[in-house]
Formats: sequence, C-alpha cells, structure tokens
Amino acid sequence: MKLSDYIADFLSSQQIKHVFVVSGGAALSLIESISRATNIDFVCTQHEQSGAMAADAYSRVSHNIGAAVATSGPGVTNMLTGIACSYYDSIPCIFIAGQVATFRQKGELPVRQVGFQETDTIDIFKKVTKYCAEVSDPALIRLELEKCVYLAKSGRPGPVLLSVPDDLQRVDVDVASLPRFVPVADDQQLDDQLPLNKF
Repeated sequence: MKLSDYIADFLSSQQIKHVFVVSGGAALSLIESISRATNIDFVCTQHEQSGAMAADAYSRVSHNIGAAVATSGPGVTNMLTGIACSYYDSIPCIFIAGQVATFRQKGELPVRQVGFQETDTIDIFKKVTKYCAEVSDPALIRLELEKCVYLAKSGRPGPVLLSVPDDLQRVDVDVASLPRFVPVADDQQLDDQLPLNKF
C-alpha cells in the first residue's frame, strides 16, 4: 500500500469524516489519497490558516480529533496561528504537512534551504504542539500516526503535527509488518497535565 493511502485510511479509521486541505506540490499525494478514501471527504479551504482553524472547529463540534493537510514551506507556516489556538485551548487535532523530498533536504549543510520551500517545520512548531515529528522511515508511519492520535487525545488534549517528505508519501509499505505505538505510563509527552480553566 502506498504510504499516503495508509495515512488516509488511518484518518478514516479514527472516524474523521472531513479533512481540511489546501493543495500544494509537497502534499498532492496526501490529498489524492484522502480524496479516494472511504467514509472521508476533503474540504478545500482558501488558505491554510482557515484550514487549521476549520480542523479546530471540527474537533470542538464533533468531539473527535480534527485534521488538516498543507504543503511545505509557506503552506504549513500559514497554519501556525490555528495550531497555536488549538494548543492553548486544548483542542485535539492532527496536522499533516508535506515536506520536500528527502534527497532535496539540506541536512547538516550550513545553508537556509536546498529544496524549494524547504522549511524547518519541527523547530517552528514544537512550542505549540504536544508532539511534532518528521517521518524519516516509512516503516514507522503506523507508529507515528498512532502516537500522534494518542498524544493529541490523552492528558490535556492538544494538536500534533507530522511532517511527511514528498518522496516518502509514494513509498509502498507492508501494512502487516508496520510496528505499532505502545504508550508508556511515564511518557514525557504527558507532562502537560494542568487542569483546564473553569470559566
């Protein structure tokens, strides 16, 4: 199964009925897969910020996790305000960002970018998400998605973000052999256990 198809099926398995998207080169495989998934529809918003805010609203109304997809660079950075809103209001959402292909990433090179619209998504978003990671091994996609949903909903809820390089979205994965996420009681990601404000 293509990795992007697996992501779409996973979102559907979480009873997510709508995913909010804005098309962009590094997210096209994800969006195509979502468009073909059963029991799930995509909604094309006119701006990534509104997509993030729509996912936040979806979560509040449905009492389920919200989801939005954007491309790399300015696509995902446009989601920052909406993701911060979910973080401070404790709204569980999963945000999936495209990223430039692994062979176009700067790695340790002392330059700003190599690939077109390459952006250090993880460093930008880690302060306003409960969990933020980039997929570097396609075999870990199930583990990463399960971890995202678990952390988004557990303890004090909040948003999570998973960055998926463009080339890895099209890799075939053996679903039967994908390792699962197993939560541990002392998971450091659960240290944000402050009670919600009562108004």
